[in-house]
Amino acid sequence: MSFGFYKFSINCNKYNKIDLPITYLSKSIVIADASGRWGYVNENNIFFPVQYERSVDLLVEWDIKVSTIYAYINEDGIVFPLIVCESNEYEIISFLFAERLIGCWKFNTIDGEMISHFHNVQNYFHEKRVLIDDLTNIKCFNNKGDFIFSYKNVELGHYSQAYASININKKCGFVDLDGKIIIEPQFDSVWNFHEGLASVKIGKKWGYIDSLGKLVIDYQFNDARDFKNGLARVSCDIQYVFTEHGISKVGNYGFINHFGDFVISPKFKSVSDFHNDISAICIDDKWGYINKLGKVLVTPKYNQAMPFSNSRGCVKLNNLYGFLDTNGIIIDSMKYSKAFDYDETTAAVQFEGKWGFISLDGNWLIPPIYEDISSFKEGLARIGINGKYGFINKYNEWIITPYLDDVTSFKEGLAQVRIGSDYYYINKNGDKEFSI
Repeated sequence: MSFGFYKFSINCNKYNKIDLPITYLSKSIVIADASGRWGYVNENNIFFPVQYERSVDLLVEWDIKVSTIYAYINEDGIVFPLIVCESNEYEIISFLFAERLIGCWKFNTIDGEMISHFHNVQNYFHEKRVLIDDLTNIKCFNNKGDFIFSYKNVELGHYSQAYASININKKCGFVDLDGKIIIEPQFDSVWNFHEGLASVKIGKKWGYIDSLGKLVIDYQFNDARDFKNGLARVSCDIQYVFTEHGISKVGNYGFINHFGDFVISPKFKSVSDFHNDISAICIDDKWGYINKLGKVLVTPKYNQAMPFSNSRGCVKLNNLYGFLDTNGIIIDSMKYSKAFDYDETTAAVQFEGKWGFISLDGNWLIPPIYEDISSFKEGLARIGINGKYGFINKYNEWIITPYLDDVTSFKEGLAQVRIGSDYYYINKNGDKEFSI
């Protein structure tokens, strides 16, 4: 097949190349890859903001879908299904288009209706550094507001283990905390450094390098993720393919150690990183959990399972969410229409159309009275009321009243806020620290 956009015909089980309207092609059409990242196609060029690791999983949990009938095929023949809004499997409401703003991304319909909005991970402090993209330059500041360095016409990832990824002219490398290039841009894609290693891609395959840029695990994987607790989830064959039933993901994941040896064989359709020494796994489209020895702790039976956090795993069954303990026992009941992972011993959940917070035992910490909330970070939760944002503590007391037009959660004691066209950082008392 030649590169371009394709549609699956239900009646004849055939894929046909389609010509999209110029109004579509002039925008950034949102796609997914087999590793779970979202990206976009613009004028037949594919871009992946590499920092968004669980982005497709999270979008699907919030009712945006990976299409089974529309896809983009690149020059290497790799299939990238489009991310769409669907009323059912074969009735398209809208393609989605990515719009990059200062500090955030929006997914819009062709008519401009916003479907999803999320902040750049670089706008949060990592290792006392923040990266601000004003759509022309990327500037780095420290946590006192001092300017460190800037780049133009590049992509920069957030810092991890004193390195940040840099993409110059479609080749990726790494810079240090002062912005100096330490590992020359030579890779087609990269993830961050974790436990001394970073996964890097050349051509169609991923391998791992050390902090000196030396290849230590050979290029052999279709997907290779960060090391967490001594293990990394990888797949040698994961990919999207055309089938007689539509676009399907095939292949299996397992876990390797720092030597590149499989310690848990690749037999799962999907997996999460290990948290609390437990990983979510998918077999035959059902989710359960395993331990680091590969032993099944919770038999796969759920429609979705999120990584464990605070000894609790969030699962979905029959369109309702609930939480398991490490023995697989449901805490309270499956009754929430939406839910976030536990964070700081609380979980944000939606019940009867409103959001609140529950404790580890499933009791209401803050009753469901809000329409827009985020998880607790550093003791405060971001709350939206009538289009304005502020922060509450775990006693449901307003620490920062809702007067902000937009704001990130706190990280390393600071949060980025927007009032009108002004952007700056505040501390947890709401005091302005510095402008950007």
